[in-house]
Amino acid sequence: MIPPVGDVPLEIPRAWLSTFEPARIAKYPRRLPGVDAHVIRLYARGMSVREIRRHGLKLYGWEGWPDLISTITDEVLAEVEQWQTRPLDRMYPIVDFDALRLQIRDEGRVKNKAVHLALGIGAGDC
Repeated sequence: MIPPVGDVPLEIPRAWLSTFEPARIAKYPRRLPGVDAHVIRLYARGMSVREIRRHGLKLYGWEGWPDLISTITDEVLAEVEQWQTRPLDRMYPIVDFDALRLQIRDEGRVKNKAVHLALGIGAGDC
């Protein structure tokens, strides 16, 4: 059966006290949930903003604007910079050093590089 064509009258109740909370979609979302994490994962793997845009378009049909992708990666970079410049304790009773070999894109070429890790466990962490 074909539905009738034309205007559909809607009666939408007003929430005069602003007590209505949506159940499925949060109020005033700036971005879709999960997009940030997906973009960050791709960026962490060494993909450029243009490559991430192409990837999103190919897999999801999502036209991710370069400005949006740059905004997401800039937010993460600000958090990383804040974490890197945090004050450290004067002494760590336990220190562990390790290295992780990764393939990293550098100057347009993929190279094997070592990422050196240092983990310090403070006296209050034991």
